[in-house]
Amino acid sequence: MTNPFRPSKSELLDEFMKEDSWKHAINEEFNKDYFIKLKLFLEEEIQSNRQIFPPEEKIFTAFNKTPFKKLKVVIIGQDPYHGEGQQMGCVFL
Repeated sequence: MTNPFRPSKSELLDEFMKEDSWKHAINEEFNKDYFIKLKLFLEEEIQSNRQIFPPEEKIFTAFNKTPFKKLKVVIIGQDPYHGEGQQMGCVFL
């Protein structure tokens, strides 16, 4: 059960984006239906004690390590996490 006095995991997910340049660049995406659904799905997975990779505090690691203005290339792929301790949120760094 969600604690009514604590933000939900989906609200906290937004807080893990630390890099201001990315917050500014994709802020509108956080409020779109698809992103809200994704955050709610992740929240349900976490509350059901399902293991997710990377842990929620590392989901935006790649964004936080690379300011938007320094971005040169985007590689879209799936991180090959399959076990505990391998997830870092930056498969290509």
